[in-house]
Formats: sequence, C-alpha cells, structure tokens
Amino acid sequence: MAQVVADIKALEEELDEECARELAGAFLEDAAGEMVAVDQSIAANNADELKAHAHALNGCCRTLKAPDAEAVCTDLEMAAIEGDWAKIAAIRPVLQKHYDEVCAYIHSYLGN
Repeated sequence: MAQVVADIKALEEELDEECARELAGAFLEDAAGEMVAVDQSIAANNADELKAHAHALNGCCRTLKAPDAEAVCTDLEMAAIEGDWAKIAAIRPVLQKHYDEVCAYIHSYLGN
C-alpha cells in the first residue's frame, strides 16, 4: 500500500471539496513562508524563532493530515526547545524532503 503523504480526501469527507481545495492552496502559501522563516531562524541561531516557526509549520501539516511531515516538524520543534543545533541540522533536510512531497501531492491534487 502506498504511503499517505497528505490525506486530502479525508478533508473532503470532513468538510467538502471546496474547503479541502482552499486548505490545500493555503498550505502552499503559508508553509512556504514558514519554511523561509525556519531557514532564517536556523541561520540566525535563534532557537525561539525556530520553535515558533516549526510549530506553525506543524499546524499546516496537521491541517492537511500529512503525518510524516507533521512528525518531522514536531522533531524540529523539540530540537529547537532543546537548543540541539546538531539535531536541527540533521532534521532540516528531512523536513525539506517531506515538504517537497506534500507540495507535489497538493499540486497534483489541485491540477497545477
């Protein structure tokens, strides 16, 4: 069975297709901004800002029911709380992989 990147179909069932499509589109915009902010926080060695942006990104992933991406965001948030910059450096490329997968899935879902 294929792994679920994001369960937008479940969103359609919970809400409706129009709302699911709006949330998917909002993810592309909101998560992109959070990814930039994550990188800026890492570059500035600002653990508090990183924690906040990882938490916000986590919420974006949770909304789209993207469990793997959500788990990585949780790991990043915890690493920021701990101030574990080595762990943060290790998590960042994993976050990018999951973010890219979710974005590709959403683009496919939206047909763009």
